[in-house]
Amino acid sequence: MFEYTFEANEDIKLLTSHNLQQVNKKVITYENFTSTFLTYADGFSVEMKEYTDKVIIKSNRELVENGDGTLDVLI
Repeated sequence: MFEYTFEANEDIKLLTSHNLQQVNKKVITYENFTSTFLTYADGFSVEMKEYTDKVIIKSNRELVENGDGTLDVLI
């Protein structure tokens, strides 16, 4: 599992070539954060925990920062 932490004010976008209609999405809101789970048809999965001061992204595949606020998934 790969883990990445960003400040909450950073605009981060995850770039994928996946069909968004084939994504299983589950959102759970807790007292201190919101957790979003995304599972794609090919087994790629991401969990995003959004706190007031940071965002933690956990993925079963390595992500690469492109330097422009976007992340690519390594295949």
